[in-house]
Amino acid sequence: RREREAQFGTMLFLDGSPHLWLGPDLPMLTLMLSTDDATGQPLAGLFAPQETRDACFDVLYHVFRRYGLPNSLYLDKASQFTTTRHGGTHRFQRDDQPTSFEVAMDRLAVQLIFAKTPQARGRGERINGSFQGRLVAELRRAGIKTAEAATDYLNRVFIPKYAKRFGVKSRNPASAFRKLPPGMDLRTILCAHHYRNVENDNTISLHGIRYQLLPSRRTVRMAATDVDVQEWFDGTVHVFHPRAGEVPVRQLPAQPRTVQTNQSMPYDISALQGV
Repeated sequence: RREREAQFGTMLFLDGSPHLWLGPDLPMLTLMLSTDDATGQPLAGLFAPQETRDACFDVLYHVFRRYGLPNSLYLDKASQFTTTRHGGTHRFQRDDQPTSFEVAMDRLAVQLIFAKTPQARGRGERINGSFQGRLVAELRRAGIKTAEAATDYLNRVFIPKYAKRFGVKSRNPASAFRKLPPGMDLRTILCAHHYRNVENDNTISLHGIRYQLLPSRRTVRMAATDVDVQEWFDGTVHVFHPRAGEVPVRQLPAQPRTVQTNQSMPYDISALQGV
């Protein structure tokens, strides 16, 4: 058995557990849960339709804001941490093409440790199993039927109670969590970054959707300049200009496709029909 880490915050687990959390009559949800290895204490969780990059960022945002930055994360190698996921499918990337998750953790100096098998992350797997046995019953008794209400109950009631009963003391009482640098906005780091060149009409395109850059308080020419387009984990899109800072944007309606109906035929169709 691998010995626990000595200090709270040295290594965290982050994993998704798909299950019928709200009962057999409601859709399956995935519990994204972050747990400390040294104490076995769950730190924050989120119920989502499936395990996604944004769900992971959401959980870590709350962990980092409350506790600080850990030394490392122990992760499942065959998950979205080393692949990009869209619509529930995986697309594996080369090592020289880091994912948004890897880029974010590198900026925060959080080491990523990838387990080769679920058995290598036994403690995290056992906590998921324990939650499936206890949390499902509590959610049913509380009459909770939505992911939002389940997330609130999980963090406000269940996690504090579980940590108090089953958490253990670390061998070293000092915390290994690092304080966030003053003024750091984690939302601009725990996100996907896309770099775009602004068109002459002050628009950009992301995933086939066009966005209009609106006038900002600073008079800066936007056309033909590069901007950082960020997809935050709450689903919003934010555009940052190197000199103007964040630029307000408005999503433009999709342009209808033009279909040509009176195209000339390459031959006389009436002759082929014997007319």
